Amino acid sequence: MEKIAPIFALLSLIALFLFPSRVFCFSERLFFVGEELEILTASSRHPERPSEAPAICEVITREEIERGGYRTLGELLRTAPGLFVAPREADWRPYFRGIPDGFLLLYDGVPFTSDSTKAVYDLGEEISLEALERVEIVRGPSSVLWGPDAFAGLINLVPRRRGPRSLRLLVGSPLGDFSLTGFFPFAAGLWQGALTLSYYGRDVRPAHFSFPGASGSVGRAESYEAVFSLTRGEGLRLTGRLSHSRHPFVMKGPEGFSWPGEKKTPFNFLKLEHKISRGQNTLRTTLYYEYFSRRQEELSVTRRHRNHLFYAELLFDHHFGARNGLLTLGASWRRDLVRDATVSVRGYLPDFLREKNRQFLPLVETADFATDLYSLFFQVRRNFRHFALWAGLRFSDHDHYHSEWNHQLGALLNLPKDFSLKLVYGTSYRTPYAAKFLGRDHLREPEELRSLSLELAFRREGFEAFLSPFLSRVSHHIAEDPFGGYSRPLKHYFLGLEAGFKLKRGRLSLAASLTALNHWGEREVYRVLDYLIILPGTPPKAHYSTYEKPFSAGSKAFADLKLGFRLMRGLSLFGRLSWVDSRSFTWLKTGRRKSLPARTLLDLALRLERKNYTLSLAVKNGLDTGFHTAGRFSPLKSYPFSFYTTFSWHW
Repeated sequence: MEKIAPIFALLSLIALFLFPSRVFCFSERLFFVGEELEILTASSRHPERPSEAPAICEVITREEIERGGYRTLGELLRTAPGLFVAPREADWRPYFRGIPDGFLLLYDGVPFTSDSTKAVYDLGEEISLEALERVEIVRGPSSVLWGPDAFAGLINLVPRRRGPRSLRLLVGSPLGDFSLTGFFPFAAGLWQGALTLSYYGRDVRPAHFSFPGASGSVGRAESYEAVFSLTRGEGLRLTGRLSHSRHPFVMKGPEGFSWPGEKKTPFNFLKLEHKISRGQNTLRTTLYYEYFSRRQEELSVTRRHRNHLFYAELLFDHHFGARNGLLTLGASWRRDLVRDATVSVRGYLPDFLREKNRQFLPLVETADFATDLYSLFFQVRRNFRHFALWAGLRFSDHDHYHSEWNHQLGALLNLPKDFSLKLVYGTSYRTPYAAKFLGRDHLREPEELRSLSLELAFRREGFEAFLSPFLSRVSHHIAEDPFGGYSRPLKHYFLGLEAGFKLKRGRLSLAASLTALNHWGEREVYRVLDYLIILPGTPPKAHYSTYEKPFSAGSKAFADLKLGFRLMRGLSLFGRLSWVDSRSFTWLKTGRRKSLPARTLLDLALRLERKNYTLSLAVKNGLDTGFHTAGRFSPLKSYPFSFYTTFSWHW
């Protein structure tokens, strides 16, 4: 295995130059008689309808993104069943089927991932929705084809590669939002491509902080992004992303005082894909380099990590049974070079914010390390007249923690009268924290999830509905609390139900979804530094205390209702009513709990489309509902009524 990297490089060159004339076409859609259907590729690495994919999944299309007036990826994702996404001071905290930070986020198949932390999500202004063609959501374990961190599911962001040139301007109030985005497709000889450039800026709320001995305010948040895609002929594609974001914030402490902070998160990658087809066989090669960095500073306490990730993968596909069967074989190698990873923070920051304390702050322990991950995997699927069966297996050999076997079994049964039934059972695992690389043998067991999902669906022209119960068990789960360190390994169970429908009739479109969840298991237990005794000539002597708090799975119930109506030609109205059940917030050291009441939000968007321009007016929190969400140290007051105007010019 030590020579696997040069072997990948050699085979990639063979793939690029040995068969230049017979290649597999990069198809974004499947074509049927008289229609063109939206597709999904994340579930099996092949284009297919979501209803036929070997997973429980859905697609959010470009049309849905535009008409909904969504401002950020977090706003968009919290409309999907099973996904509870809550804003925090510096970011968004996602819960996928009740599991915090429970899914793998991909951008064109490149993961936001790191061996130093599993909480790698940019769901705010860092990712421009204008650069996306669609969002693919797969529910359930997906590690067989995607490896670590495809835990409770995965989300793949597919960039735009076609369409008219456009410029888009957004202005919002009262947060002073300003966004400018340009989309530029082009063709030059054998090359075709697209470039998206984006800028986003807004004021931070709350902007003012005050703690003993200091007060002030923070500045604006800003994000820059460039996404490009180049395709040569029909078989070679180069995709890349350059981005940088700066997000100042104000952190509120448990005793009412607050302090300033700042988060910076560049995420860049360069990806090369090539496909070769000979008869029933296809060879696919993927190489990419990814640079990810996150720096978060609060007062003089800085936590950061930098990742250089190298990845190579070979996929071999064989169609059999008159193309009613598909066998996928794969091998991959990943190297993660991590610098300045935060291994532990010794101390609870709010305890240090005292009038008489000007010298001592929590101690941040960091480490540099490199990891290698080798994987072999396969998936086989066979379609019969009225049903389909599939199975997959993956072996992952990591040089710092125990080897993992993951598997998936599934069946699709087409029932009479437009009904269908899907059954999926699988396992997945999640990359451990950086703390596991310091010789702590009891933490070398990666987190594991076992999940059973069922989907009963009804589909007829213009209408579809589904009902999906699921049961999951998470073992060796390790939670992280701000400045509270890592919890002891936990075991948890999740029982939930997802349901929804979509209806299209003439000028009217209606969609609704409901998620209900229950969970049980162990409480989170932490060791937190109380104080250090420092004597001349002797090592510091630390005194710790043990604290515990309930496990948080987000909200146990939430629902969404979306209504679209075409008022006249080119003019449409979109409304969204969302409801989230009450939840509780627990302070780490005191164990004190606060109930966060249920809340209902109304969003509206009016859209006018003409030949060369589009004008949109959007309202967020139209009822001006005052509500709180869970911050890192204390409950956080969410944003009030907001108003956005968007003008797009396309040619």
